Amino acid sequence: MRITNWMRQQVRLVHPQGELRRIMKLPSDEREPKLRELAQDLGCSLASTYGGDGSKHLEEEVVLRIQEAGRSYRAAMLWIVALASAVASIVSALAAWCAVLRSQ
Repeated sequence: MRITNWMRQQVRLVHPQGELRRIMKLPSDEREPKLRELAQDLGCSLASTYGGDGSKHLEEEVVLRIQEAGRSYRAAMLWIVALASAVASIVSALAAWCAVLRSQ
């Protein structure tokens, strides 16, 4: 099965840790633009992340924001799990009800 760009993007949103690990292995001069790009893809605000000289983002703060964005996205997607659980419960109750009606 071919993985589409959309699927890769979804994995990147849900689990940014793998991408973050890959970025952190890069040399420090290449790291900052990649971190900024990942943060923007995840919808993180980069406000108040500049260092004292105003030229570079504070790496630790950007990493924390990326990690928090991943957690937030996963938590926001939990409604799908709750909906699936509710549907399964209803189907189970209907099956039990039909079994009781047939046994009479």
